[in-house]
Amino acid sequence: MPFRPFFLPSSEITNELMIAMGRRRASVLREAASREVDAETAEPDELLQAVLSALENEPAPSAEHDWEDQRWVSNIMYHLLGRLAGRARRAGVDSFPTSDAAIIDGMRTSLGLYESHDLALLEELAVEFSWWLRAQPNNSYPAGWGSIVPDLYDPHIIYLETFVRDEPEPALETEIGDALLTWDDLSHEHNAWDTFVWFGTLVR
Repeated sequence: MPFRPFFLPSSEITNELMIAMGRRRASVLREAASREVDAETAEPDELLQAVLSALENEPAPSAEHDWEDQRWVSNIMYHLLGRLAGRARRAGVDSFPTSDAAIIDGMRTSLGLYESHDLALLEELAVEFSWWLRAQPNNSYPAGWGSIVPDLYDPHIIYLETFVRDEPEPALETEIGDALLTWDDLSHEHNAWDTFVWFGTLVR
């Protein structure tokens, strides 16, 4: 089966996410630096101040970088859903309902956006994904580990339908950034730290 592109967040939401993450990283660095600087010494050095300023005032990305950032966020969401489906399958559940709230919470943890004012942005991301999913052919998206299906009556619910254990996986290609996640990848539980270091969350 030919691949079908996975969800790409809008440029506007992607840029806002990148800005929020830059500010978050700057906040963490500033807090760490303040603990290291002795009360009697000078302020943190100029290089650190320059790094903090760059993170807090990140310019709008070029079209090429914007595309890369969209694919990066897309990767994170796809693998978040894959891990949720993998846990359900290991528990013997082949059709697992999940909600906007679970996606928002998972993305918040993955992106490190814990501030209350970041919640509205993550909610917008979840709404974009919901509208995209409902516009898919046959009202579903064929992932490398099963299908992602919206609830027909509740826009806040989706179902992660994994391949039945006794059936072979279909020959399916799914375009998702630079990676393809199948049950080979989900056979062992990855913790969030290892998974997102792997996909470049901490090194961009």
